[in-house]
Amino acid sequence: MFDFDDSKFYILAGSQNSNDPRKGFAYFIKALKILESKLSFEQKNKIVILVVSREVTEEFKSLNYAKHKIDYITDYRLLVLLYQAVDLFVNSSIEDSGPMMVSEAMACGTPVVGFDMGVVNNMVINDFNGYKAVLKDSDDLAFGIEKLFLLSKEEYKKYSLNSFKQIESYSSFNSASSIFNQIF
Repeated sequence: MFDFDDSKFYILAGSQNSNDPRKGFAYFIKALKILESKLSFEQKNKIVILVVSREVTEEFKSLNYAKHKIDYITDYRLLVLLYQAVDLFVNSSIEDSGPMMVSEAMACGTPVVGFDMGVVNNMVINDFNGYKAVLKDSDDLAFGIEKLFLLSKEEYKKYSLNSFKQIESYSSFNSASSIFNQIF
């Protein structure tokens, strides 16, 4: 659907407005620059950064990766297909009760790297389905992105399956029904 290249590693990030300081986009940009300094030329050229947002920062435009801004997606069917097509979702939010994109990505089998806050705190488990970085620590965020980028295909499949299982176990309709039945 998106004509993605199987030899590339697609990293997705998103928010309604990446200029909103609460979304931590500046930390994501810094993490990508840190990561770039650690990767070989060949490795860096395998990475494609995708940002879903109404607007992006000037810093995003200056990154030395293949990159694309995707207009904010309101059709959830299209968003699901995008989550399933990418290799990693990065949540750089530093103040957020969710965000929903973390749960949505994981429900589609996409591992997540994000700061240890909001839903990341409860749903992302290091060495299982993604990586929880120390809040506002771009070095640690870069470490998590690199860790998932370097996974073997077999390891990646486990992370992907575990992402889905985590949502199925703790955020699905069936898990909510079970909790409500216990209460009532």
